[in-house]
Amino acid sequence: MPERRQPRALRRGPGALRREPGHALENGFANRFAKGRERGRGAGLRAALVFALLANLAPARGVAREGPQAYLEWLQSAPYLTLVDSRPEAPVSAYTVPLGAIQKIRGVWAPRRSERLSGARRSYTWRVEEGFSVAEVIAELDRRLALDGAAEIRFRCDARACGSSVQWANRIFGERLLYGTEASQRYRVLAFPAAPAPARERRLLIYGSARSNERQYLRVDLLTSP
Repeated sequence: MPERRQPRALRRGPGALRREPGHALENGFANRFAKGRERGRGAGLRAALVFALLANLAPARGVAREGPQAYLEWLQSAPYLTLVDSRPEAPVSAYTVPLGAIQKIRGVWAPRRSERLSGARRSYTWRVEEGFSVAEVIAELDRRLALDGAAEIRFRCDARACGSSVQWANRIFGERLLYGTEASQRYRVLAFPAAPAPARERRLLIYGSARSNERQYLRVDLLTSP
C-alpha cells in the first residue's frame, strides 16, 4: 500500500520555519496513521491511542527555555498537523490580545479582558488530521508547557468558557476556517521573557476549534513587541 504523502512544507522566505528531521517514534507513527485512515473509524481510535503514547514517550525536544520558535517548530514537525496557511510578519499597532472570554459588552462583541501590543505579527493555520482532535493537540501543548520554565500562561480557556466561537473566528482572527462548536474550543496565551539584544516582549496566541471530525483547525499567532 503506498504511503501517505508528507504534509506540505512551509513556504520559503523571510521568517520561514526550519523543519527538523523527524523523531523515530514520530516517523513510525506517521506510517501507522496513514494506514489507519484507510481502515475506518476503528483504526482512527487506535491511532488516537498511538497519539497518547507519543505524547507520553516523546521528549519535549528543543522546547524548554528556548522561546516561541521552539513551539512553532514542534507544531510544524507534528505528523498529525498539516499547514494550510501562513502569513508573513507584518506590523501591527495596538493589537488586541484577548485575556478573557469573548462576550457582548454594551452591544459590542469584545474580550472580557485584554492587553494591547504594537510591533509585528506572524500567523499560521494547521489542519488537525482525521483521527485526532484539537483537544489532544492542546493537551500535548500543555504537557510541554509544564516542562518549560520560561513560558508563562497569561490566559487559558476551554469550551464554552472561551465565549462565542464565531466571534473568535471572525472578529479576533479573521479566519472563517476556525469557526467550530463552542464545546470544542481551546485557547492559550503564552508570554515569554524579553529576548536580549534587543529586548522584546513576545506572545504566542494559540486557538483551536472543530466543526466536525474532518474539519478541525489550529491557529497560532506570534506577536513581538519592542
